[in-house]
Amino acid sequence: MTDTGLVATAFGWDLDFLRINLGDGLFSVYFSDTDKFRYFDEKKRKEFGDDFLVGLERKDMKFPEFVELIRNWKEGDKRSVSTYLS
Repeated sequence: MTDTGLVATAFGWDLDFLRINLGDGLFSVYFSDTDKFRYFDEKKRKEFGDDFLVGLERKDMKFPEFVELIRNWKEGDKRSVSTYLS
């Protein structure tokens, strides 16, 4: 997709841009102990079984809280292998 020009405007997005444009709504933040991206529909999650959620933690937070979390990570802090916002 990066060669198509479809996402060209997104290359300029940074945390400040997103904070301003996303506002203070609640988002789901997922913390995973693997590098596998596991996005799923909460309503259909039971179809995958409980093993699907092993090593995955979800926390609801406002975007400014997410930005603060990312900006305050320091070398040696306990963190997940993958952290993503949806």
